Amino acid sequence: MDARFRLVRELFGKTSAKFEVPPYQRGYEWSKNEFKDLWLDINRIGDQVDKHFLGNVILLRDGAYSDEYEIVDGQQRMATLSILTMAIRDSENFHGGAEDNRIDTILNRSKGGNKTYRRLYLYEDSADNSYNSLWNGDPESANGNIKKAYDYYRRKLSKLDSDEIGEILSSVYDDLSVVETVVEDPGLAYPIFQTQNARGKEVSPIVLAKSRIHGAAKKLGDKREEEHVIHRWEEIYKDLKENLSGPRFRRDNIRVRRPMSHILANAPVETPTQIKKGDLYENFERVLNSFDDVIEFIEWFEDMKDMHLYQLTSSRFDVEGRNFNRQIIRQLQYLNSASNHAEVLSMTIYKKYESEFDIRNDRKEKLLKNDFRLAATLGMRMRLAGEDHTDIRDAIYSAASNIKNAEDHTEISESIRSVIESYSPSDPEIVENLRANSVSVGGRYQFRTVLYLISIEESRRNDPFWIDLDNLHVEHITPRKIFDKPEYARWHPNHSKQEFNERKNKIGNLTLLLPNEHNAITETEGFDAKKRTYDGSGIKMTEQLSDYTEWNDEEIDKRSELLAQQLVDHWSIR
Repeated sequence: MDARFRLVRELFGKTSAKFEVPPYQRGYEWSKNEFKDLWLDINRIGDQVDKHFLGNVILLRDGAYSDEYEIVDGQQRMATLSILTMAIRDSENFHGGAEDNRIDTILNRSKGGNKTYRRLYLYEDSADNSYNSLWNGDPESANGNIKKAYDYYRRKLSKLDSDEIGEILSSVYDDLSVVETVVEDPGLAYPIFQTQNARGKEVSPIVLAKSRIHGAAKKLGDKREEEHVIHRWEEIYKDLKENLSGPRFRRDNIRVRRPMSHILANAPVETPTQIKKGDLYENFERVLNSFDDVIEFIEWFEDMKDMHLYQLTSSRFDVEGRNFNRQIIRQLQYLNSASNHAEVLSMTIYKKYESEFDIRNDRKEKLLKNDFRLAATLGMRMRLAGEDHTDIRDAIYSAASNIKNAEDHTEISESIRSVIESYSPSDPEIVENLRANSVSVGGRYQFRTVLYLISIEESRRNDPFWIDLDNLHVEHITPRKIFDKPEYARWHPNHSKQEFNERKNKIGNLTLLLPNEHNAITETEGFDAKKRTYDGSGIKMTEQLSDYTEWNDEEIDKRSELLAQQLVDHWSIR
């Protein structure tokens, strides 16, 4: 590894050097703000400062004697400096023009003979085509951010005379510096990228992992195998990104990173159970290096991805649960609703049974049902008590960590029970939280409330209540807007405005309706009219509401406490 300060003329000035943006990098994304910042930095040179430091440029060289480099970090700056140089070259006010050696050094390379070639090649076809049009002196054929950068600098240069433009070029050539780091081992390039990004922008470990796969595939020495590996990794990435969404994975940056960390935590080589974002690439590298080659790693990772997506994961309710019965699927739904980190626990449990315990399938199914039920109990008790999401996360990782070290299947349930006893609030704390506080209704976390109510319904049935949960409606027994619209006046005598506003989203004022029942409800006619729909409902907890003679603030409080106690009973440690 070779790291040293370089002026721009030294960075670009290797006679036959070729710089390529590799396919794992983002596109050319700089916009007017960045164009402006660079322009202002260059114009400060001489008047306010002698030099300007642009940050790190990290290059991956293809062999010790090669002049071909991948730009691991620095694409945006190198491309923009090249575009600015082309704008200078094309400026009508600049008399040096294309014959200026400084322009030639930045833009052109020679491979022997009289023909010249571009120095810089972008990965995205549209951006590279636009860059090539500029390089060939045809700006009208360029478009996108490449053209915007060129036009921005052309406008700025049009206000300067030839000497002033020459000073700008001199500043670019002689007064801008970088720390150029050249490495030949891909394993070194990407950790450096992660830790030395001087521009302060967050570097995604997913990009680093993707780049590592490309580097490992290239080392296979077989073009077809290389392309096959890269394609399979792209498909893995695509599957994770497209299949994980909804409230649990609403942020793009965790749709791939979160399941990847859970997969790596269950690797055949020792890794932490909780892999934080800053440590993800290090563990990715460790796991990849534990396999004989990248093909074997891809096959393992793909199997784990399928386990995550098609056995265990839920974006909201939708656990596919291949090869699982409905009881196990429901426990996974409960567990997943409790935390965005839940899959690390379910994957650890399932992986133990699949790879380490020699148990008959019928016996294994019963044990999985029991262990997933205990895992769901841990998450649901903490969620029902209103515990902070970080405490729930810590409890889940603690249970998963203990299970990773289990040598016998009996230790799995013992480990989860131990964590429940250590982390779970008491029954009275859960009851008090549900009695005193509202639950999520109408927002992105309503799915949790649906599952609270489902667990109450299942305790009445002593059996899973199997229905497409997306078809269930969370019903406010007293409508939420009774004091907002005059047509709800029949509800007013039974409720105080201030007290009802504190109670309307409590669990005692909620139930579930099937689609046909929801369509039959006439909310404005009062509780007696609603009871006619409740009576005979296909949902037992809703049908029981028809036994109430009236519905008021006091009844909401009583039912909130009743349902809270039923939830505690349902989620007791069995």
